[in-house]
Amino acid sequence: MSFSLKTPEGLPTHAQLVDFFNKVLPPNVKDIPLLYHVPRWPGYNASKIYVHDIVLSVTPTLGVYAKLRQLARGTRKAVCFLHRPFQLDRKALPKGSLVLANHKRFDELLTVGYNLALASRLGMVVERATCIQGYKGDPERRIGIVGPLGQVETLENLAQTISAELCVADIHKNSQSTSSQTIQAVALMNAFGPDEVSRVILEEVSPRSLLYLTGQPRDLGLRAAETFRMPSICVGHRPAEEWGIRYLESSLHQTWPNLAVHTVFEDESPPETQSVLIEAKS
Repeated sequence: MSFSLKTPEGLPTHAQLVDFFNKVLPPNVKDIPLLYHVPRWPGYNASKIYVHDIVLSVTPTLGVYAKLRQLARGTRKAVCFLHRPFQLDRKALPKGSLVLANHKRFDELLTVGYNLALASRLGMVVERATCIQGYKGDPERRIGIVGPLGQVETLENLAQTISAELCVADIHKNSQSTSSQTIQAVALMNAFGPDEVSRVILEEVSPRSLLYLTGQPRDLGLRAAETFRMPSICVGHRPAEEWGIRYLESSLHQTWPNLAVHTVFEDESPPETQSVLIEAKS
């Protein structure tokens, strides 16, 4: 099988896309491979295949498979990126598809954890922030960031900013969260337990003026925050993951304006449903 050597303007090759993701999500030896599914065409050369379309999703879904099939044109195939690819049905992919994936580093850098971009958008002065590092026996794992806001905000205003930024209408506040209280600092955390709550406390800021922002509400974490009279907001795990997908979409657009970026936001397709899809294709 031969490939065109034309160089479309403003489009990346497979190799350039791999380089992009390696820079945004630096490799972790404990993570799944970025090259999760690679074309097996004879003569496949990642430096010579140009990408017109890329599909981004948290998980493989019926919509992902349908979009990849829709975009397939002969040897021209869309690339796919998944955060949690574990239920990927490789047989449901168009032949010759490239699927990229990242789990641990995505969770660390692009959800409510050590997420410098999100912290900046929420008004944190990241230059004065502290990384919260070390978790579950892994001293290198970064699970969050805590730092001062550029200006004091009411919890109500900050909650509205968080809701808009993460596209979530229903956020969970603890009993210490009142709309009129003022917030001077924020902690973005990928875990919510008593130890994590105690680790974000700052000498210069009262716990009552420090907002603990995380994904899933945890009873032990909620009780610990209430002990310190610390307000907390839980946005849910999935909205945090989808924020990361939208961030990648924006970054890809900025890097290659002519690249068509497609996002799929829907629940993961169970394996039995995927099997029906495969049968329908044949």
